[in-house]
Order: sequence, then structure tokens, then C-alpha cells
Amino acid sequence: MVGGGEWSGRWTRQLFRVLAGLAVFALAASAGAAVPATRGDFVSFYPLALHEAHTRHPLDQYQLVCTRPATGGAYVSLVADTSGAVVLVAISREEPQNVRSLLDPKNNPRATRDWAYAWDRNGDGKIDYLVYYLGVEMVVTQGALPEGFPGGMRPALNMNQLRFALEHMRMTFYYAADDDFDGRVDAMIFPYHDGKVPMWVKGHFVLRSTRFDGHADRDWAFRDDITRLSGPAPRNAHGYRVRIDPSAGAGGDGVLAHWSELLGEFNAAVRACGAGPRLRR
Repeated sequence: MVGGGEWSGRWTRQLFRVLAGLAVFALAASAGAAVPATRGDFVSFYPLALHEAHTRHPLDQYQLVCTRPATGGAYVSLVADTSGAVVLVAISREEPQNVRSLLDPKNNPRATRDWAYAWDRNGDGKIDYLVYYLGVEMVVTQGALPEGFPGGMRPALNMNQLRFALEHMRMTFYYAADDDFDGRVDAMIFPYHDGKVPMWVKGHFVLRSTRFDGHADRDWAFRDDITRLSGPAPRNAHGYRVRIDPSAGAGGDGVLAHWSELLGEFNAAVRACGAGPRLRR
């Protein structure tokens, strides 16, 4: 496992996977984002969503409200907090019996990793904002990495580099917003990874349809503050870099269409369960 002061990339990746599994619903500190007093479009709502995403609660504070069949043989489940408000949605391949069988890998090895925090910002009984769990990654959005940090998809880290990586492991999310409340996603926020060091989440980038027509006509990148642009969204020959692999890419319109379909699946379950009045606002 350890030789010459180096951890192999294989063992490093296994450790990251273990951390990801343990961190799905572990207690974590607040991200320290300022929570706005009002809720507006996706830009002004982002700090509140970020704060909520990084504030954890034990699983026993959640309850399974309803589960309905979804496309492709999957199931969509709605989960409420202790106030009774539906705050979380999830997609699973098997019908859950309770929250732990749905979300806790210690209780169920087949527990889903496909879940999201949800909001109904305008109170019309439909989800219009999602914070969708991605994983646990090395996030450094201020400054740069230590000198000599290795790049590539499978870096071999020495002990100091591994310690730095573990100290900066954070849960990461996709953010999807329906800002004109028509059931379609108009804006997305993605973490972006450094092109030379793909394991490094360097910041986030925005895709937006300013005309609410499904066409992504604006994008920008930012490090910490969504209102402080650091440049254009990262692209390659295949489109926007929406995944960790720097060679992967996707068209902006296709991304919005995919997330609109997913939002539709969640809202279909909300309607079938009669849970619209219970959605968090």
C-alpha cells in the first residue's frame, strides 16, 4: 500500500470512495455562506441553498413521506424534516421501506446516491430549485494548490499531498433552478475541475437561459462569490465540462433539457403524492 512515501493512485481513489460513502449524511459544519434575507432568482438564492447543502442533520430527523414509480423502473421518494415539510427528493432502483433503506449505505448497500434538496420558492406546489448531490471532492476555491501537486486522472499522492487533499474534502452539488416557474430548468450551477488536476474543484460555473426558452445563452465561472465573475464557463471541443473528466463535454441546451426532465419526474411524484402544500418554501 505504501512505498517510498507515495500512496498509489488506486489506494487514494479507494480512500476517497470510502469518505464519500461515509459523508453522505454525516454531520458537517456550515459552509460559512451569508444567507440572504429574501429569496429571489437563482443568483440571490444560491447562498441560502449553499448554506443548507452544507448543514447536515442526522437521518433520524427525516421521515419518508411518499414513494411513486418513475420512468425506467425507478422510484421517486419524498422526504420530510421534523417540521413535516418536504425538503429532499431521491431516485432509487428499489422501493424503499424507510429513510435509512433509501439513503444510508450502512443500512442498505444499495442505498441511492441520487438525492437532492428541494424548494418551492413561489409556493405554487411545484419544486423549482434543486441542490443535487454529486459526491465528495477536493475543493479549493481560494488560491492554488501546493507547489508540485500532481495532475492527471489517477495521481499518486505523497503523504503531505494526501493530507492536504483530505483536509479539503467537501460535499459537492449540482444546482438547478426554474426561475419562471414553468416546470423547466432555466439555470444550472456546476462545480468545475482544473484541466490539469482533475481531482481539484477550483470553482463553479453557471449556464443560464435568459429568455427562458431552453437555450443556454449565457455562462460564467466564479470561485466563491456567484456575482463575481472569474471568466467564461470551462469548455472543450465537446462542449461544457460538466464532469470531472476534462475530455468530457456537453451542449448547454442538452444539459438544461436533461435537468428539466429530471425536475419533471420529481414534480410528477409531488402531484401523485398530493405533497405540493408540504414543499419547503
